[in-house]
Amino acid sequence: MSIWTWSQIKNRILKNDGFHGYLKQISRETNPWSRSRRFRNEKKNPRVTLFRDHHAWCPYCQKVWLFLEEKQIPYNISKVTMFCYGEKEDWFTRKVNRRGMLPAIQLDGKVITESDVILEALETTFGPLHKSMFDPQVKRLRDLERLLFRAWCSCTYSVFALTNKQLTLKNVCVCVCCTRSHKETTHTQKR
Repeated sequence: MSIWTWSQIKNRILKNDGFHGYLKQISRETNPWSRSRRFRNEKKNPRVTLFRDHHAWCPYCQKVWLFLEEKQIPYNISKVTMFCYGEKEDWFTRKVNRRGMLPAIQLDGKVITESDVILEALETTFGPLHKSMFDPQVKRLRDLERLLFRAWCSCTYSVFALTNKQLTLKNVCVCVCCTRSHKETTHTQKR
């Protein structure tokens, strides 16, 4: 794969009836602008719609996206604003997920939320990637992944919460090391 020059990009866009024509043409490819993904020139409407963040930063959305890509499951994409960028779209909280959490999918008309539950449903419907997600060894790794990410989020949240108060080296070390929960750190700081 070669890197395109600016003039090659411009020519490709102009050749395809402007930017919207270009987006239609690349919908078979995986890219940040795609609204659908097809494999092997499929024409029928996909069974899966992936509701994910606009900027492809959500690690839980990435997990689901990688599964769909690896299994080559055709899907539509609907982009949703992450909480850190503002309010969720009304249509999403009304029709898909009242809590506004990402990712979510619609599989054969049924909405499924929580990345692990989504992956289990996709595996049940389309088969496993290599080892089943229900395999005890894989389950232990999935549990570890959730634990590590939860700890990372807790630390990040604690550091941001502390920035509104007096930020000391001791508090930052407590948060970075993940030795205390946000609640314990806040309680310690009030003393």
